[in-house]
Amino acid sequence: MSNDVHAGLDSDAELWTRVRAGDMAAFRAVHDRHAPRVYRHCYARIGDHAEAAEAVNQVFLTAWLRRNKITAGPDGLLPWLIVTASNTARNHLRSLRRRDALIDRAAAAADRDGWATYNAAVRDALDRLNAAGRAVVALCLIEGYTYEEAARELGVPVGTVRSRLSRAKERLRGELEKKGLDCREGDV
Repeated sequence: MSNDVHAGLDSDAELWTRVRAGDMAAFRAVHDRHAPRVYRHCYARIGDHAEAAEAVNQVFLTAWLRRNKITAGPDGLLPWLIVTASNTARNHLRSLRRRDALIDRAAAAADRDGWATYNAAVRDALDRLNAAGRAVVALCLIEGYTYEEAARELGVPVGTVRSRLSRAKERLRGELEKKGLDCREGDV
């Protein structure tokens, strides 16, 4: 095995064995080797340089967090990274659409009632959720985590995340509708 991981002489499998042991230099070598391809893949799906770069960061963070569960196949790590990039880009786009829809609704509410009124209504609705509800809303709706990522972060089963999020969204819709704000399924 080469001592210089950046020379590109080590296979993905050799590097990943070292990554699993916590070797950051090996992880940097994997990143340097595959980040340009992962970036092109994300950019092709997202269409924005900054957002694609953010998606690439998420892919490699996921790789690091899951390093002990990932195995370099016969084609190396690139297939796993590209599948993860596709999922990350899809989730990122979904999060961007939700953010844009929220901004549009906020702008409409600001035109109608003033920004402070809308902002206060959203804060009040979030405050009425229990801690578990606020946590899944923050992770899934605001941060764009998948159910699986949120479950890992919270230390609960995926089904628990799904049910908590469903109840929290229903409660948020109800609270915002009480304030006269239009909330459709899929918006919240």
